[in-house]
Amino acid sequence: MSNTYQETVTKHYEQVAEQHGLSESSTMEDMTTRRKEIEAITTVLDQLVQQPSQLLEIGCGNGVLLDVLRTRYPDLKLAGRDFSQPMVELAKSRG
Repeated sequence: MSNTYQETVTKHYEQVAEQHGLSESSTMEDMTTRRKEIEAITTVLDQLVQQPSQLLEIGCGNGVLLDVLRTRYPDLKLAGRDFSQPMVELAKSRG
């Protein structure tokens, strides 16, 4: 990744973190699409999660999905990774 591209991406997600904070709209402003995305993921997980297990979300942003999953699957070990440190800090603030 070139420095220019990396700087552009970093700056973009710093702005997103600042503008949206912990909001569901952080990386997807269309709430209908956001909720459908979460519904699709949880539908698949409902079929897969038979016992306590692990899940890694790559590109977790501010942790919206991880927060939903923590509530829905309390025995599921969750981790998230993201390119943007400000977004990671927001996700961590969710506990």
